Amino acid sequence: MRFVTVLLVFSVGYWAHGGILSTDFQTLDFTKVSNEDPRITFEPADKLTLNKDGLGWDGDTQGSYDGSFTTAPIPTGTAWRPTTWVTLTATIRPASQVFQKGMWRGALFVRYSPDKKHWSSWQVLPVGAEPKPVDNGVQFTGMIQVPRLARSSYDALFQEYQKQDVPWTCDEEAAVKWILKKQPDFFSHCLPFIGYLQFHFEGPFRGGQRITGFDYRTSWGISGPC
Repeated sequence: MRFVTVLLVFSVGYWAHGGILSTDFQTLDFTKVSNEDPRITFEPADKLTLNKDGLGWDGDTQGSYDGSFTTAPIPTGTAWRPTTWVTLTATIRPASQVFQKGMWRGALFVRYSPDKKHWSSWQVLPVGAEPKPVDNGVQFTGMIQVPRLARSSYDALFQEYQKQDVPWTCDEEAAVKWILKKQPDFFSHCLPFIGYLQFHFEGPFRGGQRITGFDYRTSWGISGPC
């Protein structure tokens, strides 16, 4: 595997109606990166390369390799009150890498985890619509949300924790530590909140046609003190 650099552009969080809303934006410039940054991996490493033109390979424009890149886990929410939903907007540049001659040539996926060890299945973006061309790229949109059904066992344990003699009954970070002492494998069968996200792109890489950039925006919210 090889690696590319993630450049943080901005991150904004603010209180609203007793809760927190946050929007984070990051851009990955494949034309200005090294191969050693662990925040992005790509495959096949023996075929794809990074240079001043981006991620891809040089060769016959009629030939192609099936390739992919994957972001490292991206933290979201807060430790003391994790979020259960995130809206997503991601753009791959240029558009020709995923759309050519009226046909889609690539797919972007996303998944989530509470702890970076146990993950949901990958789901394709966008949800319920096609990607759309924007400013020399293709934009993917969607939302991840944890259903109440998937949180039921966690909520029951959290309520049990709140009955204990603890400094702050709303501290979910402390509650999770308490739960894991009782059930070390709890997250292996329950994914009750979104602590981390991960993007994964798959598509054919044609000779001489390189991905020059990948941008993504994530927005999430949590309620005020319980």
